[in-house]
Amino acid sequence: MLYFFNKKLNKELRIKYALNSIYGLNVKTIKKICKIIGLNPSSKIKKLDNFELNYLQNFIIKNFIIEDNLKLNRIEIIEKQKIIKSYKGIRKIFNLPSNGQRTHSNAKIVKKK
Repeated sequence: MLYFFNKKLNKELRIKYALNSIYGLNVKTIKKICKIIGLNPSSKIKKLDNFELNYLQNFIIKNFIIEDNLKLNRIEIIEKQKIIKSYKGIRKIFNLPSNGQRTHSNAKIVKKK
């Protein structure tokens, strides 16, 4: 097992699927990262040496918000919306769906909270 951003990654997986377990990265962005760095996204992680892994990790840290920072950022945005009492903030306060979903026959789970 390989630890990458405090996540266990399986060395047998391809790069695009192994890094997909990191919160904030999806297959499309991983392919873009690999293209910029010059890696093949279909190659396995065990074939990368330490220099390539460190370069990949530093590139992701510098250019993307991931894991806990992304989660905290989203929480801050929601709290800011609640404070300024925007439409979405008010919907969040009353535990209603905030992205335009109907509430007459749907959103029973959100309304129960």
